[in-house]
Amino acid sequence: MLNKIKGLFKKFVLGHKAISVIVLVAVIIGGYFGWQSLFGGKQQVSYVTAKAVKDIIISTVSGSGTVAASSEVELKTKASSDVTAVKVKKGDAVKAGNVLVQLNAKDAAKSVRDAQANLDSAELSLEKLQQPTDELSLIQAQNSLIQSQQNKENSEYALAKAYEDAFNDISNAFLDLPTIMTKLNDILYSDEIGTAEKTVGSNQNNIPALLYSLASEDQSSFQLYELTAENDYKVAYTKYQANFSSFKATNRYADNQTIETLLAETIENVKAVAQAAKSENNMLDVWVEDRSQNNWSIFNTVDGYQNDLSADIGKVNNHVTTLLAIQQTLKTDKDAIANANRTIAEKTASLANLEAGADELDLRAQQMSVQQRQNSLADALEQYANYSVVAPFDGVVANVAVTKGDTVSSGASAVTLITDQKIANISLNEVDVSKVKTGQKVSVTFDAISDLTVTGSVADVDMIGTVTQGVASYEVKIVFDSQNDQIKSGMTANVSIIIDSKVEALQVPSSAIKTQNGVTYVQVLVNGQPQQKEVTIGLASDTMTEILNGINEGDEVVTQTVTAGKSSAKTTSGSSSSNRPQGGMMMGF
Repeated sequence: MLNKIKGLFKKFVLGHKAISVIVLVAVIIGGYFGWQSLFGGKQQVSYVTAKAVKDIIISTVSGSGTVAASSEVELKTKASSDVTAVKVKKGDAVKAGNVLVQLNAKDAAKSVRDAQANLDSAELSLEKLQQPTDELSLIQAQNSLIQSQQNKENSEYALAKAYEDAFNDISNAFLDLPTIMTKLNDILYSDEIGTAEKTVGSNQNNIPALLYSLASEDQSSFQLYELTAENDYKVAYTKYQANFSSFKATNRYADNQTIETLLAETIENVKAVAQAAKSENNMLDVWVEDRSQNNWSIFNTVDGYQNDLSADIGKVNNHVTTLLAIQQTLKTDKDAIANANRTIAEKTASLANLEAGADELDLRAQQMSVQQRQNSLADALEQYANYSVVAPFDGVVANVAVTKGDTVSSGASAVTLITDQKIANISLNEVDVSKVKTGQKVSVTFDAISDLTVTGSVADVDMIGTVTQGVASYEVKIVFDSQNDQIKSGMTANVSIIIDSKVEALQVPSSAIKTQNGVTYVQVLVNGQPQQKEVTIGLASDTMTEILNGINEGDEVVTQTVTAGKSSAKTTSGSSSSNRPQGGMMMGF
């Protein structure tokens, strides 16, 4: 039966080839998608990691050039100043490190001294932070806090007494004010002058009695002073009535604010009374002057008024002075309490800080300050070194281009040396050359000699670059430490200049460093999942980057992310600018 079915199937396929092909393709496609739905639907993400480790890191700048045919090197000044000493002459043999020409370095030396002093101060502050708090400092801080608390108590007592004094001074003012106000009213509105002086008549009050007892030509002048006196009296009377009502409603046990308000009101009242008394006295002075000019007699009542006003003006002025002084005392005592409260808060915090020891953030900040001062000192020393023209290698002086007393600019030719050592000339761009200094160590390889590496140092760096098609380049001379007959003039030299190095530097592969929106970070694998950690980076070698803070030694950082899906596999690694796919593989059917 099975053989019969196979025969029929074979016969169908041979007779319907096109249909058979279509069916076969459909079966294959259906099988593929069925397999994908069962086994390929889930994406799988895996991470390639590396541990953050502490090791030496070396930062280099690389360049290439040629071995020089000439062994002659022109040494140039690196600062602008006066030549103070020329220590060689043509034909002299010199050793590496010998000072050949010295420039005036007075200002540079001062900068070095200042930078060293700043570093010493920063290191001393750091050392002080790192030391445990001594018992004496704690006792002093506690005593300082107790003293501040006592000062506050004294200020509070003084303020309470000042409020008592303020109420007493107000009360003393009101012993005199009623009598003074009555006298001011009598001078203007009583009939005492008419009653006393029969020539005036008793049927009028004082103002017309005074007015009409003057010559007609003097009356208009007198009226101006009289109107001023009346207006000032009305102002004083209004203030007095309101102030007197407040005084009667207040006792010495009133709250501080009530007494302050009453004090301010009393000061304004007494000032107004003093002004009213002065204006009435001015009015009477004008009357007396006009009568005297006409050789007319002065009324005894007016003499009495003037004597009373003189005494009253003295009294109210004394009250004004006393009340203003107590008002200032209140302000001073309140300020003293406020200052005491601030001081107590500061002393309390200071004592708590001493008891707790140095704060971690303070320590880190001071450590950063020390590092900054070290950098400043290194910069100052570098600038100071620029005032000396130093032989970079052993050689013979071929020419001296300066003399003592000359004023030279940076980049001026100073001394020409001839050496038997091999020299390579390389060209660097403006970014790299800014990191290069004379004396830095180098390693050199040669295209023509694959198994040879020699060491050397930077002998000279061009101060002025050569611009070609808008790009500046600078020539750097490299002198080799040893001779090798295999090295020939004109050979291509590949130079790596050691810019900086650090021992025990925490570092990760550079592929783990990512930067996004100005933030530099790495991804640390925690429980199988990446967590973003912001970091600060330092030195960088060809493959590794120093991490100054943000992660710890032993942390697993992600250097590559591999994503496998049903139709593709994607690999992502870090870069200096973003986290971008670096490559992938596609499979198709």
